[in-house]
Amino acid sequence: MNDALKNSIWNIIHLSYTNANDVYRKRWKNLAKDISLLFRKTPVDSIPLDGDRCRDWTRKYYYSLEWYHIYDLVEFIADHVYDHTNESKNVTTYRQLNSSTFSLRY
Repeated sequence: MNDALKNSIWNIIHLSYTNANDVYRKRWKNLAKDISLLFRKTPVDSIPLDGDRCRDWTRKYYYSLEWYHIYDLVEFIADHVYDHTNESKNVTTYRQLNSSTFSLRY
């Protein structure tokens, strides 16, 4: 996976969980919790309490992954993480991730 693809996938994840108000902090906290609990299977008390730090925690983890684990994480986010504030946004995000991955890979 080249840097352009890796950054593009992160940008889509980031934009999907960030908005103009403070709701995004809760979204990042929920995403970090789900990644820790269901994907990494690590203790959830290792997750920061602040939404901005959860975003940074998620980003650091994302960029530490090998390319094939990035695809696993994207699939996990698309399949397991439910955005209670906007269900249709997850469908759009999944399509964007698939489109981005496909177009940059092939």
